[in-house]
Amino acid sequence: TLFRLKETRKTTDSIIQNLNGRIFSTAGDSIMAEFASPVDAVEAALEIQNKIIKNITEITDNIIIEFRIGVNLGDIMVQDNNLYGDNVNIAARLESISKPGEICVSEKVYQEIKNKVDIKFKFMGTKKLKNISEKINIYISTISEVEKKSLKKDLHFKKFLYGLLVLFFIFIVAFVTYKFYFSEKK
Repeated sequence: TLFRLKETRKTTDSIIQNLNGRIFSTAGDSIMAEFASPVDAVEAALEIQNKIIKNITEITDNIIIEFRIGVNLGDIMVQDNNLYGDNVNIAARLESISKPGEICVSEKVYQEIKNKVDIKFKFMGTKKLKNISEKINIYISTISEVEKKSLKKDLHFKKFLYGLLVLFFIFIVAFVTYKFYFSEKK
């Protein structure tokens, strides 16, 4: 799992840096990054989700890491190379209520990015988030369920093919061993 996390982090860190983001914290399997533009932040989130889902189809060891992403917009405080403030907490709460593969954004982010990014968001209502005084309008987007199912089918099909290949290999070894054993007896 640690190996897979490190491999995944190479992907996520590169995407964040390419879209002008700064990584502040990486405790455990989480990443906290700051972007000057909400469009760049959501583009990074979308690219990360797309790459992670695509990479899952190439994994054969069943160690899969999926991300939930929360994006908020607003003032923050930087101290000792870390981010603080309600807007950071809101982003963290948005992440915590999303599901793997989802991107959850606040109303402020949604208003800034609508019609500017290639992803659709669904209004999920006004929610009370833990330790946040005011309710927040929340929008959720996922990679389309059709695309996710298609990628999962591809993964299952690849596993099926690998299984057939292994069975074929075992059959060949057994056949050669059988022929060799009986041809030695004659």
